[in-house]
Amino acid sequence: LTFSNSILKEDPKIKIIEIKKELSFYLNKKGEIYAEMEISQLAESISALPVKFRRYVYFDNNTEIKNIKGKVDGKKSYKVKPIISDQESEGIFHSDLKLCYFDKTLKRKGDRIGFSYKKVITDIKYLNTLYFNDVYPVEKSTIVVNVPEWLNLDLREINFQEGIPEKNMTPEKKQNVFNFNMTNLTSISEFKNAPSRSKIDPHMIPIVSSIKVKGKEISMFKDVNDLYGWYAVSYTHLTLPT
Repeated sequence: LTFSNSILKEDPKIKIIEIKKELSFYLNKKGEIYAEMEISQLAESISALPVKFRRYVYFDNNTEIKNIKGKVDGKKSYKVKPIISDQESEGIFHSDLKLCYFDKTLKRKGDRIGFSYKKVITDIKYLNTLYFNDVYPVEKSTIVVNVPEWLNLDLREINFQEGIPEKNMTPEKKQNVFNFNMTNLTSISEFKNAPSRSKIDPHMIPIVSSIKVKGKEISMFKDVNDLYGWYAVSYTHLTLPT
């Protein structure tokens, strides 16, 4: 079973009430860094007829998808049975890029569905680009980045305007918490000749420059080739939904 990028064109009869992405960083017992991205969203049908809510989660050899959960009307839990497939883009099958896919039918206007999951990133050089918009229109989008004191993080802000997104930083014990918010977002453009998503949509690229372990600073890039390799992979994944 395979899917292509054409499935990303979604039915406009669904909107996202709220979506939240929270990125956190940790050190394991060996002093190796890894990251976790927790994503939750609440969608609502705006159609009088039954309509399917679809969700696609990308992952590869450097990531793991965990704790996939669903809630009907934001309350009653239901079992999510995702389909795992290879990912095809422009006729090319990526050897390590996978797609976790599931759908749920919303029977009437006003029906809501909640969906959440955790993505564990074991190689933090290949963190996901953080976009605010989605394949569906979004009423409120929040991105939270927790930066511990031992981490040197370069959070690149792309296509930001003055005051948009709203952002603030809150110092907490042993970490700084960065909070970004946007509202009333249109869906990802489906026009054939539209500019690339990375050129027009507000987003952030988290780059881990170095970490401090037991007083020693460790660079995340070994050499120039390592840095160029990061750019190449990041560009490949730049337009994929988180």
